[in-house]
Amino acid sequence: MARLDGIQCTLSIRPSNFLLNLENALLKELDMVLNQEEELWALKSRVNWMIQGDKNTAFYHVSTLVRRKRNQIVAIKDAMGEWLLEEDEVKEFVKNSFNDVYTTSLLSASRAAPERSQWQASLIEEEKTSISGAATEDEVKAALWSLKAFKAPGPDGLHAGFF
Repeated sequence: MARLDGIQCTLSIRPSNFLLNLENALLKELDMVLNQEEELWALKSRVNWMIQGDKNTAFYHVSTLVRRKRNQIVAIKDAMGEWLLEEDEVKEFVKNSFNDVYTTSLLSASRAAPERSQWQASLIEEEKTSISGAATEDEVKAALWSLKAFKAPGPDGLHAGFF
């Protein structure tokens, strides 16, 4: 670096072909030395990693195990306030609670037309007839192609891209 600096200072005062060639040779040699130094540090880092290992690995494994343990349901209180500790009892309680929330006690629904307010929007006869017919293949295809492929899944749990 000192030789290169001296040659560049001399070139600025008194240029010569010999100094230009010497500068080019020194620049090539410097580039080669810098590449060798880069390779040496890369090799040292790999050796250090192989000897010492990735120090974060143990931390991430432990935090994963802790999160897994914390996210388990091992016991639950039933409607009477009793603790259910057996896995099968907990599963059955959760399943029954889900069914209770999402099922109705009604056996049938009334088919009577709901009362209509004058402020509710309604379809004119022409609109009613246009939507009452069967859907054409082109309409179905246009509707399917307009869906975003990997957005929210449908009720079956599958994205539109699956179909």
